Amino acid sequence: HGTFVHLFLNGTYRGYYNPAERIDPDFLQAYHGGGDRWDVVAQMGEVREGDGTSWSQLISLAQTRPATNRLNHLEFTRRMDLTNFVDYLLPNIYVDADDWPHNNWRAAREAVPGGLWRFYVWDAEWSFGQPNGHTVSFNTINAQLSSLSPPWGTTEIQRLFNALKRGREFQMLFSDRVHRAFF
Repeated sequence: HGTFVHLFLNGTYRGYYNPAERIDPDFLQAYHGGGDRWDVVAQMGEVREGDGTSWSQLISLAQTRPATNRLNHLEFTRRMDLTNFVDYLLPNIYVDADDWPHNNWRAAREAVPGGLWRFYVWDAEWSFGQPNGHTVSFNTINAQLSSLSPPWGTTEIQRLFNALKRGREFQMLFSDRVHRAFF
């Protein structure tokens, strides 16, 4: 959650700010329960909390075992919340978040056996053509969603998506979540 405020420091106006909750163990415990040990990563694999071992294993899985067969798909479901991942992708794709996925994202999991990676929209103010002046049309969004191939580079988010998108189970999950969100 966040809000917009006019910020004054010691009586001096500093401008319009958007304070927001931080994706940290306190936030994660408040929303998901669990203990106080969490792994939190950001863009470029930056470890914000815990360690990066489980995250590195997930990215390695994406690079070596695409979810094109049932066993590989099950391995992804054992490591990440796939429904959350799709629900995370949809608003970023829909708003054409210009500063994503190469930047401004968070993923976290409780650092316990069986802890699933979840993804969080973070700092998505460069949306719907802002600040770079490009425009987004429904046709563009529809083409991206229907082809399941958003125009990204080689970020961790893209590697996960590319490993998953060829699997029939993930395609059905993605389609179901698009239908739920748009219709």
